[in-house]
Amino acid sequence: MRTLLVRRDTAVPAKVRDIIRKGSTEFKEVSADEERDASTLEADRVVFWNDGEIELCATRERGGNVTKLKWPEDEDKLRMFFQTGA
Repeated sequence: MRTLLVRRDTAVPAKVRDIIRKGSTEFKEVSADEERDASTLEADRVVFWNDGEIELCATRERGGNVTKLKWPEDEDKLRMFFQTGA
C-alpha cells in the first residue's frame, strides 16, 4: 500500500509517522506547500496531518472514502486503519 503523508502547519509526531510507515509498503511525506513530483500521484491513500487533525483518504480506485480522526484520542483507530489496509 503506497501512502502519501501531507503535513500542513505543524510537524507530524514521530509516533504517528511510525504507525503510518509500518502500515505502508511505500511511504512518502511532503509539506502541503511543497511541489510534488509524479510519484505523489501514485499513492493508494493520502493522509493529511494538521495539528492533531488527521484525514485518511483512499484514492478513487479504492472507493474514495475519507475518515477523520483526532490525535491522540483516536490512536487505536489509526493503528487499526494501517493494520488492516483500509
